[in-house]
Amino acid sequence: MALLFPASPATGTVYTYNGRSWYYDGSAWLIQGTFGPTGPTGTGATGPTGPTGWTGPTGWTGPTSTVSIGTVTTLSPGANPTVTAGAGTTQYNAVLNFGIPGSATGPTGSGYGGLILTSAIAPTFGSNQTLNFTTNKTSIEAAYAVGVRVRISPPSTPTYYMEGIVSAYSASSMSIVITDSYGSGSFTTWNISVAGLPGSAGRFLAMNLIFGL
Repeated sequence: MALLFPASPATGTVYTYNGRSWYYDGSAWLIQGTFGPTGPTGTGATGPTGPTGWTGPTGWTGPTSTVSIGTVTTLSPGANPTVTAGAGTTQYNAVLNFGIPGSATGPTGSGYGGLILTSAIAPTFGSNQTLNFTTNKTSIEAAYAVGVRVRISPPSTPTYYMEGIVSAYSASSMSIVITDSYGSGSFTTWNISVAGLPGSAGRFLAMNLIFGL
């Protein structure tokens, strides 16, 4: 049977008959074969890297930004610190409010008050001697330390005293090197306090009062 191709076909027209196809290329009908399997991908060498593109124009200068401190608040001990935006904060101007945890109150330290000295034998008033005492507080409980100048006075006669330097203080035992004294009598219980070094004028005035110089 003769093939009946379409009349006045357009270029690219495909005509199929009895399982076969023809393609019109603009001047003639060309029979088309069946497509074979896709061939392998080529493995040609990679081409060279192209040149670097041109540098773009410099962007516009942005507005100046500022950072300032607003409020500083003390928080409870152990709280987490905070930083928040404060009043007056804008896109370019930051006002920061800080919350800072406070410190916990520490334990009460050992002081100088309340320390009592006792001795089995009443010491004699006088200087240039070392006296040994038992204390009602240990060296950890009281603030006195070796090298501190002290004054000891009998509670019943506080105007009498002996002064000197603490030479040893361990546990409940204290030793004092006596350098000055005033008074007389026998006392086995003494109050103690920190003393300052007397000035030369003070020494001279004391001698006038005691000896009538």
